[in-house]
Amino acid sequence: MGDKRYRVKCEDGPRHECLTGEQLVALARSGQVDLDDLVALHGTEQWAHAWEIDGLFETSVVHALRVHREAIGRMHRSIRGGWISLIEYRRQRDEMLRRESGVATSRWSGRPRPDEIRANAQETLVRAAKEGAAAQRSARSPARLGRAPMPLDRAALTGSFQAVKGNVSQILRGDLPEWAEPEVWLGEIRRHGVGVTLRTAVLALLLDPLEPVMHAQQWLLAVCALAAAGGMLLQMGLPAGAYAGVHRSVRMLVACGAISAVFVVGKSIDVHHGLIGHFWPAMAGWQDQLSTWLQEILQRLGMGSGGTTGA
Repeated sequence: MGDKRYRVKCEDGPRHECLTGEQLVALARSGQVDLDDLVALHGTEQWAHAWEIDGLFETSVVHALRVHREAIGRMHRSIRGGWISLIEYRRQRDEMLRRESGVATSRWSGRPRPDEIRANAQETLVRAAKEGAAAQRSARSPARLGRAPMPLDRAALTGSFQAVKGNVSQILRGDLPEWAEPEVWLGEIRRHGVGVTLRTAVLALLLDPLEPVMHAQQWLLAVCALAAAGGMLLQMGLPAGAYAGVHRSVRMLVACGAISAVFVVGKSIDVHHGLIGHFWPAMAGWQDQLSTWLQEILQRLGMGSGGTTGA
């Protein structure tokens, strides 16, 4: 880099002026100058990204960044929308770059991260200030009804919100979260698919006599579908490595498949009496009596007979 002097604008705040080439390289190796930080010759406004400066980062790192430049650009723009923090962006970007040849063993990959330390220290100070202000407001306010309200777990709410933002951001840039990988879902199906299928099929068969009259199987199918959707919403708010929502969704989806199979088979054999009623005449007679009884009740209530299905 010769005798040139440089200036640096770091995304996480610090600025450096009149640096020698050796000082600039030392800052990059210590992690204080990031790939996306801006560098210009001293006394000029011709800024360039640090990774574009020859000799500042290793060739394998620069090559990996060029390969993933478009995806990294989308990730970086998500910072402005508040979907992801700068530190989270850098962690995800570094994971992406390390997949390329030579990056994981490079000096850059093993660098310390002073920017993380600065960010964590700032978050700690902000959180302490908020907690102190809340404690002062609580001390000044009079007691209400002599009973303290239940404390709100703000840490859990914040963690869930951050997890939702991280999952949404990762999906929008076309990168599936770990919990959405097919191996996770297939593993859950292998472990619990047979058991859930058998139990749900038995339950659907038990409800089969009521299906022609009360649509019991259809209601059960709707409940399982809603539970599967709820499991996905739960998973979006869980941190990385937690799969409780996936477990629930997989089991409910398998249950939906078992219920649908029993329902379709029953309707194909006998649309009026279902599977059991078709092979058990006594059950078919009971279904007809139940249907007639329900129609009479609805007629007495002035609702007519359109709400039930007769034999």
